Amino acid sequence: MKITLATPSSPRPGVVTGNEVTAARWASIFTDLGHSVVSSPDEADLLVALHARRSAPAVRAFHDRPVIVALTGTDLYQDLPGDEDARESLRRASRVVVLQPGALDVLDAPTRMKTVVIYQSARPLHGVAKVEDAFQVCLIAHLREVKDPFVAAEATRRLPADSRLRLVHAGAAFSEPMRLRASELVTLNPRYLWLGGIGHLESRRVIARSHLMLLTSRFEGGANALSEALAADVPIVACRAPGVEGLLGGSYPGLFGSGEIDELVRLLISAEQDAGFRTDLENACRSLATLVDPALEKSAWAQLLAGVSGSGATFG
Repeated sequence: MKITLATPSSPRPGVVTGNEVTAARWASIFTDLGHSVVSSPDEADLLVALHARRSAPAVRAFHDRPVIVALTGTDLYQDLPGDEDARESLRRASRVVVLQPGALDVLDAPTRMKTVVIYQSARPLHGVAKVEDAFQVCLIAHLREVKDPFVAAEATRRLPADSRLRLVHAGAAFSEPMRLRASELVTLNPRYLWLGGIGHLESRRVIARSHLMLLTSRFEGGANALSEALAADVPIVACRAPGVEGLLGGSYPGLFGSGEIDELVRLLISAEQDAGFRTDLENACRSLATLVDPALEKSAWAQLLAGVSGSGATFG
């Protein structure tokens, strides 16, 4: 098939978003499977639209041909309850993709019947050594309200004086107030290093060099950074958001409540100083690592695309 992708553009020129990382990986998978990825919807047999609300115009314009809509965290946990564009995209979709099984819980029955879970995959980086001068914790998140980007920096200010923990935060500021706040925290907090916006490969290196990864988002559809940490064998501490629990599981030992700084402080201290707790995190993450195997994602897409091309499914 000839496949075109609709992906929301980055709000900041030159800043790569998670949606764009996902779309690039999927385009590579489609090519590997023998399909053609085309830029013009007029030439395409199939549209894969990432983000139900923001890609709604592309979905609406793609007449009489199959459409696959992939749902993001903002779709699932913010837009769907009240946004007609998002709901229309789902009605028009031939198939729907979600990135973790917890997403199925928020979909209505007709949508669930045409939905498939495809985990986002990642490959480990080889030959990258851990930092030795600190217990490095990384946060890969652009500075947006939904990411709750400063709760981690605030938590590190409450650590005991003898802690060797250093927080390395990679992510672009999407507003001037966010940039000013990050710069202020760097000045106030010697444990906090803000790298600003960096490239995808560089962010993967930051993860691989770290001893722990943080995910502070209030909701997620299926964060690439989670998959990359699992692939890199880096344990995770994350906000107890619906999309995160959908991937890690509700009993995962490294979850904290949204905005619960004291709880986050306790987890950070335990991860650094309690070898038993750190082992629990590592074992839990290793048990999930097979979910992010690139072969699994490729196979899931192969089955989905074969079903769409062979079923006669049409748009709307």
